[in-house]
Formats: sequence, C-alpha cells, structure tokens
Amino acid sequence: MPSQRITGELEKCKKALFQLFIDQVQLQGINHHLNQLHRYYSRLIDNAEYCLEEDEVIEEYWDFINQLSQVKQGNMTAQEAMDQAEELMSDKDCGSLCDELFKLCEVIFWGTVACIGYVSCAAIGMPLILCEPLLGVALTLSTLALAMMATDVCLETMEDFELYAGHNEALGNQKGLLTAVSMFKKTDAKKESAQPSEPELPPTYPSMD
Repeated sequence: MPSQRITGELEKCKKALFQLFIDQVQLQGINHHLNQLHRYYSRLIDNAEYCLEEDEVIEEYWDFINQLSQVKQGNMTAQEAMDQAEELMSDKDCGSLCDELFKLCEVIFWGTVACIGYVSCAAIGMPLILCEPLLGVALTLSTLALAMMATDVCLETMEDFELYAGHNEALGNQKGLLTAVSMFKKTDAKKESAQPSEPELPPTYPSMD
C-alpha cells in the first residue's frame, strides 16, 4: 500500500499529465492513452517493495511529463523523446526478464505444492478417515490447508506475472501521446500563421504648431 505522500505525488502527476491535453482530453484515443499510462505508473507503485522504488517511479513519471511539455513548447522533437522512452523501456525489459523468470519458477513451485496438497487430501487423508478417524481428519485438514495456502500464493504471484506486456503497452501509450502533442503543436502554429495580421497604422508625428 503506497504511503499518503506517494499517493499525493501520483495524483499531482495525473493532473499535470491531463493538463497538457486539456483541450483534447475528450478525444477517445487521447483519453485512452492518458488513462492507460496513468494506470501503468499506478501499478508500478503498487508492486514496488521499497519506498525508494516508489520515488523512482514518481521521478520517471515527472520526467515523461516534462518531455511532453518540452515537445509541446518546441524545445524537443517527438522523435527525440521517443528515442529516450525506448531506451528506458529497453533497460526495464532487461531487468524485468530475471524478475519474471523468478516469478515463473515461483508459480510452478506453488502450483505443484497445491496439486500435491489436493491429491494427498483426496487420495490419502479422506480414505484414512475410515481406518483411523483422528489421523485421517488431521491429515485431511492439514493437506487441505496447505493446498489452499499454496493456491492463494500462486494466484497472487500470477497477478504480478506480466513479462514484457506492461512495458510494451506503456511505450505504445507514450509514443501515442508524444505524437499527439507534436501534431497539436503544429496545428496551433498553422492557426496562428493563418490569422490575419492587423494593418499597420501610419506613423504619427507631433504637431509643429
């Protein structure tokens, strides 16, 4: 559970992100990219194990917002920002590979434990009740509890098992927003250039009378 400080920072990031597209937020594609990207950073914070990781996610969120702002102001091209985003996601993928392989092994382990627990409960514990009621009940309950615990842990681990899907989807949303903000910037520039300029008035001079 993220701290109140992190939750507040996350909300500030969301407001700043949506503020950049205040005139286009009603567009379906833009709104989808905005919401999906915010969910991505929220999910990273929810899965963070240490406060330092939460701060790093917030910093990364602000960095991308600053990139959008720079592109919107014309201080950076959309392609330059995309290249930086791709480099960051590439580094994340390398780091995520080991984590996801470990999670895969964890899912297999707890899944195996759950299967053994259920099989032991059905094949050994319950038939044993007929011969040794006390021992059979004890064995049935213990193996069933073990199987249920292993199943719960296995399901929790599978919820965090994303491989590259989360990062790749986030990169796609980032590229979509960068492309959009660069297009809006060009459109605004065309509108400004198309506006008729005010006629220049002839210079006036003070009267000599």
